[in-house]
Amino acid sequence: MHIVTSEQDISRLEDEAHNRWQERNIFARLLTALGNCVVAHTDILCFFMAAVAHARCAGLITLPLPLLVFFWGSLSAPRPSKLFWITMIAYTELVIVVKFFFQFGFWVWNTGAGEAQQENEPYSLNYLLGVQAMRYYATADVILLIMLFFHRYMLRRLGLWKDANVQDTVFTVSIRHRTPEEARRTKERIEEEGG
Repeated sequence: MHIVTSEQDISRLEDEAHNRWQERNIFARLLTALGNCVVAHTDILCFFMAAVAHARCAGLITLPLPLLVFFWGSLSAPRPSKLFWITMIAYTELVIVVKFFFQFGFWVWNTGAGEAQQENEPYSLNYLLGVQAMRYYATADVILLIMLFFHRYMLRRLGLWKDANVQDTVFTVSIRHRTPEEARRTKERIEEEGG
């Protein structure tokens, strides 16, 4: 922590930081820049991984993931809401648990005879739903969940893990059909309450 007493101190500190950056190895600067780029766009990585998780499974159980991404997440401006990310996290957890549950051998299609019978039937119910027994059945889903939690961590770290403009929206809707005097009193009451 530095004590700044004048503008010269600020320019001196900026010059020191710039010189330290210039003295670093070019590969270290490249890795730092790539890391900052990845951290700045974790939402896009989550969107991409949701599409990959569905492509890996290609069942109805994972179909809501890309639908959420393309019909809610990518259409939200300026960024998806907290509810969107909570929905993505909860649904991904549900998918992992359901896929785990259907990996056990007591299901008819997971027995040796059931697998041999359905080997040539790609439209059987377990393949359509995406709950067939397979090795590494939830790898893409677990990677997606890790990325979602990392994105949530980044939003919390930046102070963006909150509902966007909820109070402004509620306030605007609540005063829309009131007289100016009622709107002023409501606004003062909300400000007194800490809003």
